[in-house]
Amino acid sequence: AYNSNINVPNTEGLLNNEIDWLKKIRDEVKRTGETGVEETILEGHLGITKELLAFQTPEKKYHIGCEKGGANLIKELIDDFIFPASNVYLQYMRNGELPAEQAIPVCSSPATINAGFELLVALPVGCVRNLKQIVDTLTEMYYIGTAITTCEALTEWEYLPPVGPRPPKGFVGLKNAGATCYMNSVIQQLYMIPAIRNGILAIDGTGSDVDDDMSGDEKQDESNVDPRDEVFGYPHPYEDKPTLSKTEDRKEYNIGVLRHLQVIFGHLAASRLQYYVPRGFWKQFRLWGEPVNLREQHDALEFFNSLVDSLDEALKALGHPAMLSKVLGGSFADQKICQGCPHRYECEESFTTLNVDIRNHQNLLDSLEQYVKGDLLEGANAYHCEKCNKKVDTVKRLLIKKLPPVLAIQLKRFDYDWERECAIKFNDYFEFPRELDMEPYTVAGVAKLEGDDVNPENQLIQNEQSENEHSGSTKYRLVGVLVHSGQASGGHYYSYIIQRNGGDGEKNRWYKFDDGDVTECKMDDDEEMKNQCFGGEYMGEVFDHMMKRMSYRRQKRWWNAYILFYERMDTVEKDNELIKYISELAMTTKPHQIKMPSAIERSVRKQNVQFMHNRMQYSLEYFQFVKKLLTCNSVYLNPPPGQDHLLPEAEEMTMISVQLAARFLFTTGFHTKKIVRGPASDWYDALCILLRHSKNVRFWFAHNVLFNVSNRFSEYLLECPSAEVRGAFAKLIVFIAHFSLQDGPCPSPFASPGPSSQAYDNLSLSDHLLRAVLNLLRREVSEHGRHLQQYFNLFVMYANLGVAEKTQLLKLNVPATFMLVALDEGPGPPIKYQYAELGKLYTVVSQLIRCCNVASRMQSSINGNTPLSNPYGDPNLSQPIMALQQNVADILFVRTSYVKKIIEDCSNSEETIKLLRFCCWENPQFSSTVLSELLWQVAYSYTYELRPYLDLLLQILLIEDSWQTHRIHNALKGIPDDRDGLFDTIQRSKNHYQKRAYQCIKCMVALFSNCPVAYQILQSNGDLKRKWTWAVEWLGDELERRPYTGNPQYTYNNWSPPVQSNETSNGYFLERSHSARMTLAKACELCPEEEPDDPDAPDEHESSPPEDAPLYPHSPGTQYQQNNHVHGQPYTGPAAHHMNNPQRTGQRAQENYEGSEEVSPPQTKE
Repeated sequence: AYNSNINVPNTEGLLNNEIDWLKKIRDEVKRTGETGVEETILEGHLGITKELLAFQTPEKKYHIGCEKGGANLIKELIDDFIFPASNVYLQYMRNGELPAEQAIPVCSSPATINAGFELLVALPVGCVRNLKQIVDTLTEMYYIGTAITTCEALTEWEYLPPVGPRPPKGFVGLKNAGATCYMNSVIQQLYMIPAIRNGILAIDGTGSDVDDDMSGDEKQDESNVDPRDEVFGYPHPYEDKPTLSKTEDRKEYNIGVLRHLQVIFGHLAASRLQYYVPRGFWKQFRLWGEPVNLREQHDALEFFNSLVDSLDEALKALGHPAMLSKVLGGSFADQKICQGCPHRYECEESFTTLNVDIRNHQNLLDSLEQYVKGDLLEGANAYHCEKCNKKVDTVKRLLIKKLPPVLAIQLKRFDYDWERECAIKFNDYFEFPRELDMEPYTVAGVAKLEGDDVNPENQLIQNEQSENEHSGSTKYRLVGVLVHSGQASGGHYYSYIIQRNGGDGEKNRWYKFDDGDVTECKMDDDEEMKNQCFGGEYMGEVFDHMMKRMSYRRQKRWWNAYILFYERMDTVEKDNELIKYISELAMTTKPHQIKMPSAIERSVRKQNVQFMHNRMQYSLEYFQFVKKLLTCNSVYLNPPPGQDHLLPEAEEMTMISVQLAARFLFTTGFHTKKIVRGPASDWYDALCILLRHSKNVRFWFAHNVLFNVSNRFSEYLLECPSAEVRGAFAKLIVFIAHFSLQDGPCPSPFASPGPSSQAYDNLSLSDHLLRAVLNLLRREVSEHGRHLQQYFNLFVMYANLGVAEKTQLLKLNVPATFMLVALDEGPGPPIKYQYAELGKLYTVVSQLIRCCNVASRMQSSINGNTPLSNPYGDPNLSQPIMALQQNVADILFVRTSYVKKIIEDCSNSEETIKLLRFCCWENPQFSSTVLSELLWQVAYSYTYELRPYLDLLLQILLIEDSWQTHRIHNALKGIPDDRDGLFDTIQRSKNHYQKRAYQCIKCMVALFSNCPVAYQILQSNGDLKRKWTWAVEWLGDELERRPYTGNPQYTYNNWSPPVQSNETSNGYFLERSHSARMTLAKACELCPEEEPDDPDAPDEHESSPPEDAPLYPHSPGTQYQQNNHVHGQPYTGPAAHHMNNPQRTGQRAQENYEGSEEVSPPQTKE
């Protein structure tokens, strides 16, 4: 409304109403833990408040935001709406006491958090005091320095918090330490049984040392620590501890297991993290008396039995009943029924799991039926009846006497192959029902079926009397499935568990507990249950290597149910209210309502507060908020019209904002992963707004952010793995250096600049920045060779800003320094990385040298003539900045190593071409050096690497100065006693390196077609004409020998691949490509007219051109004329009309020669 100039009456009254409404919601959250309104309604009120704020004056905003006696909206938004965990954590770090209050934010969804941040950003617009209040609060929470350990600068790059948040209405997972999935899947099954969860958490007296079990993201060792070292809390080695008896040792161990399981259950119930790391339990638990190796898989049933036994023993030791046996434990009746007499014998045995066979059975009911089926003992195996005192035939069977509230059934999928001496797993199909009636498999059920009287007084003999507990219902429902995926030698365990909510008419939901990931699944669907748990076979799509296509094959499902958990129906009905209450606690966001030992509750709350504090700092919403906060006053940060300086208030705003930006970006922002951070260029743009107009702000930023940290430049220019961040930092240095160029002298930021301190003090901030970056060449650059592109691009960007910047770089001796770096001659050690990218270095050297005057190195080929003006200098300069520095001239013109380096490394760079043409202009010595190196590369480089060198050679030959004719002659015929010419290379390569010969011919076609001087030399020199004619005929013969492909398009049915390019393929022999045929046609057009045959001349088809033809067909004293005369005569050749318009010759030649293999058809010559 404000931006659209819509008049809203009584905005102040409306704003006060909205603030009052927000305060009521805040109070409701503090009282009940919930807002009591829909998230969208809260979002809407926050948005309306933000819009109404825009109509208020800065004074009114200050009154609402942070003035004493005002609404104090800034503090309430930060402390209660958005950052309550950070506020609590800050209090904890100050005084070491964790406040009892719950850190429950009013804004909990991304939409409401963003709306809260938008309102917070609206308060400091145009109001310095509000901005300062917000920045001070954020600084104290996150960037105060080392007082708060979590606020120290990140050291790792691409950081994201390792643990995510608990899903809304979801459950907490358990971290896998490598192979602890067997633990996690069993513990989650036990936790989701309400009676066990509630009972375990209600136990007191197990100890209070739980802080060492806090979750973290540290990596674990493969082997666990011997639990004897610290299980009793003694800091000394095991030998120094008091000697305990085995009984006491076992008791302490069991209580330790119970304590750590309580900690796990407490975090599963009330943690706000995605998963918990049960480090204390890993350290405590022992299997068969030995510490467990966290990367070694064990059987889930063995762990289940061991854990249940330890927990029950611990409960007994603490004076509590054996709760797990009451919930999971049942009993068998081992019956012996005599056939020859009326006597019966029965022995009762307890169990926690039923172990049923799956081999030769299709379903659970068949297996249970076989389980209780009796065996007949007869003959020698007959049973001795004590009552009759004789052996009689007897039926021996095992029935279930007492059913537990929760029945665990193991499906026996594992066995041991004694012949192969290895464990095996059966993936057979085996189904089980969702509802199960166990009556047919109980003592009472079988007796009822058989019509027997089981009255103990009527001939029933019991060896061990047991209390006759009422079993209740025999009907069960499936509540959990523990699945094993993989083979017997290794695999993975995870659990499917139903959420017991007991809601009226509400469908129970199934969840998959897979270590740290807990997700809702569709196990209520019968087909999904069959696919995920029953095993067997299925038709799957696999790739057939014989048929070379996908096909369907029958495959084994190696993931299948291993342990089933059934819950008795009457337990569900009787405990419905309790289960509903406990279930709600498991899903609640109010951990204070869950009953657990106070030490564990405090530990969970502390971890939640720390997690939410850190999570907000690395949230996408917070990063966007900081970006908006930095730029919300951008319209106020420009100088008034006609002035160069900011007003005091605007300068204060700028300083406050840039201080927050510096702390945020260089503490966490730039180190965070891009998915949260966003494009680094956005942060560069925000900083530019703040740094553009204030000298003081630039000075503060440079000295406090860049120079105060010794490795800042190295860290962000070289060490940072993100090219985007390195690039943004380089642009930031360029920006500050450019705008501080006219700021005047600046005190040296270096602590001890050395004896020339006065000279340092006279330098500008721009000079100090560039010197700091150049100083990295002494050591750091050599150690980070992978990341040099942004480092050298910094100088490219700076040089491109203008003449003043180029002059500054020349005065800092950048060209000579960079040339020495390229040659591994200093100022620091050689760059260690083999494939260092130095393209930007060569660009800087080229640009700066072409700004200098090299007239002292120029001479005309005509004695007494003044050298022609060099057209290849910097086009943006009316005159050179300075004469070329002597140390640069020595490296460039006296030594040849740098020229060879740039030709070898960067021959296809436009800047390399510009530099070489600039230096070759009217300079015969440098031209000879360049030609010599290029001809060597053409003669000896791999054929698939020739193209850049031939491109560069063509450009050098097209330089239209007084030495052009010399260069063309040397290129074609060679440099005496130094290098072979192009014709010599063709002759040497025609048999074994035909692609080299072809590419030389193609280069000459481009030269003769586009350079009148070269064409005239060809026409006027009989030796060259003969060599050219021979070369063209050789090319024609070779192309005729090669197989011809009629269809250039490669189809699926062709057995041969398409013709490869002669320039990029690495074979030796010529390919008959379309480009090669077009090159031949153009070369034929350029052949000179037929001359009368010389009877003494050798047959050109049988021998090579003469090798002893003179290099220069003129008397030794004759000077070549400039490019409009050849041998002292006016040029009247077929391309004479080009002579008056030579400016675009180089460009046309390049266009004609480019396009890789597809050159354009030849143009008809006049």
